[in-house]
Amino acid sequence: MNSVKRIFVALGVLEELQKEISLWQKKRADWSVRWVNGENLHITLVSPWYEKNIDAIISALEKLEGKFAPFQIQFNRIEFGSDPSHPRLIWTAGEAPSEMIVLKDKIDTALGKKSGRQSFLSHLTLARFREEDLADLPVSTLNEEIDWRFEARSFLLMESLLSNTGAEYAVLKEFKL
Repeated sequence: MNSVKRIFVALGVLEELQKEISLWQKKRADWSVRWVNGENLHITLVSPWYEKNIDAIISALEKLEGKFAPFQIQFNRIEFGSDPSHPRLIWTAGEAPSEMIVLKDKIDTALGKKSGRQSFLSHLTLARFREEDLADLPVSTLNEEIDWRFEARSFLLMESLLSNTGAEYAVLKEFKL
């Protein structure tokens, strides 16, 4: 019997960048935020939805496997997100490379999803906090320049496991580009 799962499609973050992010987070360990740990770092390509037929989703995504070349992703700043006037996240941001947009569009089409390309922002969530906790942070604005990059070599079907301590993520299947 298939149970309903909250799933999404994402790009995973390679271990080298996970380590770099972890070092950045450790320098701010006293901040009152919930840090996203390395294995949970990802770039969402298709936002979460509830699905019962996981096998059909895997089958649709398998048809895309091996049809793309690896591509570079670069992040150039760390800032508050997603709404600057009511921030609840610390994230990295950067321009989405054209290869990522093409991949996202092909995945959306394969899954019968409407492409959200017009509003797509390449970002990694580093931490979450409640808006009312912003005053407790040692900074009131955040616009730090960085040069973080990695090569995307695969995309992931992931499950979002929600709990009262925040979301955890499990990889259901990896698909090579």
